[in-house]
Amino acid sequence: MKAILAIGILCTIQNLCVSQDFTTWDQQIDSLKIRLKNPTDTVKADALLELGRVFTNKGWSCTNSGQFADAYDAFTSGFDLLEDSGTAQLFRKKELNGNWKKKYWSTLTNMYFNYGHLMGATENMPEGKRYYQRTYALAKTHDDVLNMAYSKSAMALAYLEQDMPDSAQTAIDEAMSYPPELYDYSNYSTLLYIQGTVKHARSEFQSARTSFIKGLIPDRETDGALFHMAINSLGISKTYQSLNMPDSSYFFGLQALIALKKIKEIKMLKIDLASGYENLYQHFNTFGERDSAFKYLKLASTERNYFSQKTIRNMALFQEALLKKQLDIKELEKETIQAQGRTRTYYLASVIGFFLILAIALYMGFRQKQKANAVLAKQKDEVQSALSQLKSTQTQLVQQEKLASLGALTAGIAHEI
Repeated sequence: MKAILAIGILCTIQNLCVSQDFTTWDQQIDSLKIRLKNPTDTVKADALLELGRVFTNKGWSCTNSGQFADAYDAFTSGFDLLEDSGTAQLFRKKELNGNWKKKYWSTLTNMYFNYGHLMGATENMPEGKRYYQRTYALAKTHDDVLNMAYSKSAMALAYLEQDMPDSAQTAIDEAMSYPPELYDYSNYSTLLYIQGTVKHARSEFQSARTSFIKGLIPDRETDGALFHMAINSLGISKTYQSLNMPDSSYFFGLQALIALKKIKEIKMLKIDLASGYENLYQHFNTFGERDSAFKYLKLASTERNYFSQKTIRNMALFQEALLKKQLDIKELEKETIQAQGRTRTYYLASVIGFFLILAIALYMGFRQKQKANAVLAKQKDEVQSALSQLKSTQTQLVQQEKLASLGALTAGIAHEI
């Protein structure tokens, strides 16, 4: 099960949060595509699964850094690969045991899950929810507990965006309800952050604080630890504001800001450096320190303007990528329709040709029959004429015989006399 866990996108945070250099992944993709040419099924299957994982990781990281067009290209390339009929047929082969099939469905399901993040980050939450629901349905069908938990946690965030905290609570409770021994996620920081966020939205501040604190990572040197520290420290700071504990709120607000200065942005959760400044502005404003509040408000405004401009540029590129994909689909549909039209034309022409040849053959047969009938009619007339002449000749011969007999009789009588 830990092998399957390794493909879970949230488990790749240590490698993905800060770096935006995708050269290594592109090199891996090129290398794996060469391996796909190997005729051995197991080698091809392994290369396909690894390609799916790399496309998903790249798509997730691009989404998280706001590079939506690159994320879209990565995910669509992954879908084209894993949803291909040849790929599905390969993993249905009896020669590949059930473990291969389970890995295939887990990889594809996890890709759907992370594509849902891209849709949410690009303000298309209805489509994001649709992919989260699709993830859950597939994961449940194939007993993929990991992706069931992930999809439910993502649904919780989607419900929060729609101001539906009760539905969010139900979703995150289900995500956290799966026995930890099934896979190693019970203390996983992102799920705990989502759980804390839901509880905070429901004004359950003590429970929210407990979840956020559990989500903190002691080792703050790795990228993943920075990620977890940033989001959970931010959550704790806001919770302490609600609990009217200014010192603790400020301390964890600073911890979140330190981490966010290194990470810059976490699009999956719609958190960035501006969020860190905004939190400290809210902290000082809540506790009546106007000068400090104004200072962080200006910093927040500057950073928010920067990220807004960046988002606008990235959204434009994303829309361009979507438009290109739609145009490619329409062109493919046009070519398909044209090909179908040509096929129908060829078929119709073949049918017309067949019936034309058949009509010519029937006409020629009819003409031959007419000629034959004419010959037969002529022959019949000739036979009838011959029969008539024969009968006439026979009649004449009979008359002649009768006359000859009569002449002979008369000659005999005369001789006697």
